[in-house]
Amino acid sequence: MSEATALQQMTTIAGQFLSDCGTVKKIVRFGDPSKEIVTFAQEEKMDLIIISTHGRTGLSHVLLGSVTERVVRHSLVPVLTVKPLSIQNQIMEEEDIDEQLHLRLKDSL
Repeated sequence: MSEATALQQMTTIAGQFLSDCGTVKKIVRFGDPSKEIVTFAQEEKMDLIIISTHGRTGLSHVLLGSVTERVVRHSLVPVLTVKPLSIQNQIMEEEDIDEQLHLRLKDSL
């Protein structure tokens, strides 16, 4: 993807979703995404990085890795992660939460 194409796509997205945010600075950088995000935030003395998650879990997360995870791990700037609406709208059952937190007692006790 060329720099011009990337900038055009960012301008379209910023117009759709960030029009109420005031001035939005659009920057295109090439390289390892997590390194570029962390470096840019430090260079620009950012107060906060806000980054979306893809909501991948399990094997796909392990195999594909996570830019968000690497940004969180390596950034000296605070990071706020936001789940996409498609993930936010999924309702977890109480049993799912108990299982994820390993709170479910075994019936054999």
